[in-house]
Amino acid sequence: MKSFFFKKILIFLFVFFLFMTMFSCQPISSTQDAKNFSNAMIKAFFIGDEAYNKFGISKSDKTVTPGTSNISNFSNSHFGSELNDYFTYTKIEFSNSEISYEDARYTVNGTLYCAVDSTFSSDHFEATIILYGSFEVTKDGKTQDVVFDAKYTLTFTVKDEDHDGVYDFNLSGSFLSYVNDFVVNDSSWSITFSGKWFTS
Repeated sequence: MKSFFFKKILIFLFVFFLFMTMFSCQPISSTQDAKNFSNAMIKAFFIGDEAYNKFGISKSDKTVTPGTSNISNFSNSHFGSELNDYFTYTKIEFSNSEISYEDARYTVNGTLYCAVDSTFSSDHFEATIILYGSFEVTKDGKTQDVVFDAKYTLTFTVKDEDHDGVYDFNLSGSFLSYVNDFVVNDSSWSITFSGKWFTS
């Protein structure tokens, strides 16, 4: 009887640790991973044709197609009901695109649908941005299917002090994102990076 009990305990522990090992190997396996990925995606939305410093993605692996997205692409988004004709729609195709946030680096394949409602001046921008897409995401050799759904409310300033086409971006605001089963609600965030306009 005692031997049977210990066998059941050992089987349970084996299955538990096997499950935890498999789950922890995924690129998005914690709320912090989901937050890092959400920050990397908003930078990928803004960054331009070439990588600068350790940020951004290159022209060869990102294609921006303005006007090819619409409200129907957000039918499965948590934020789809907030969209209207005031938003501008675009679509970004990622093909083995490298995106990053701090030390987290991802290779992304898939389509990101973007909706933006904004007001801006020459160096100041306020916007509500809704991003939705399905991706194959690889990090540290591990690959995972990821559904990304996020709403960013942000203010950012942009400066090109050297007049070389490379802008310094400072974004601040809040976001609510759904990355598979993880929910990130960050009401106070700020990131700074450099690169070209995503439309350049």
